[in-house]
Parts: sequence; structure tokens; C-alpha cells
Amino acid sequence: MKVTRDLDSRSVDNWLHVARDGLLALDHFAEASAEESAGGDFLSWCKGERSRSHPFPAAEVAMRESDAVARDEKLSRKRMLPVPKEAHPDSVVFMQAHVKIGPGDTVAPRLHFYEDGPRSGLAYVGCLGPRLPNTLT
Repeated sequence: MKVTRDLDSRSVDNWLHVARDGLLALDHFAEASAEESAGGDFLSWCKGERSRSHPFPAAEVAMRESDAVARDEKLSRKRMLPVPKEAHPDSVVFMQAHVKIGPGDTVAPRLHFYEDGPRSGLAYVGCLGPRLPNTLT
């Protein structure tokens, strides 16, 4: 509860709408991936014409973390998030892809996801909450 209270105390009116729009766009991307019409990863999809039915600003999507975060064991471990066994035999994957829900401060929420669209038509959300620790926090 403390985490949500902290977010709520700093909330920007549009955070909820951005999160909803990001989830809808991600869902439509995953479906398009299963049909082989997505044309690349989620960021590419957001930049292209295929996303017109559920657009999401490409500037708010990051498909990878910085090299410093990816190489740091402590920071990268925070991004090892659960998925079903059908998605990965270890039931956990390194989810560096994320949607930026708020501006770049240390609290602004992030939605970390794993694309499994080409295989299953699904995208998995591993974390929706405050920005995970990074080299600046």
C-alpha cells in the first residue's frame, strides 16, 4: 500500500490514461504479431501505420534499458519478472522493454512488458508501478 500511496501523492492526472492507452496498444500489437502483421517490435509498431486503431506515442516506449542497467547485476535482477512457463521455461524473463507512463523523474510509473506475440499472440506485463531502480536513483 505504501508504494501506491507514494505514487498517488505525486500522481499526474493523465497517468491512468497513459497506462490504459499503453496496455490497449500493447494488446493490439500482440494480436497483430500473432497474425504476422505487426512488422517488428512494439516500438516499430507504434511508429508505423498499423498502430492507427490504437496509437501510442513511440517516444514513450523503450525497448531496452541502458547498457549500465543491463550490465549491473543488482539493477538487472529487479527486471527479472514473472511470466507463465508457456512463455519461458524458467517462468521469468529480463523485461527491459517498458512504457514510460510519466516524465523521467524517479517516481514516474513504468510498465515493463515481454513481447510473446509472434508465438502466442500475447504480451506479458511484469510490472506496472514506480520506476525501477537505475543508475540515477
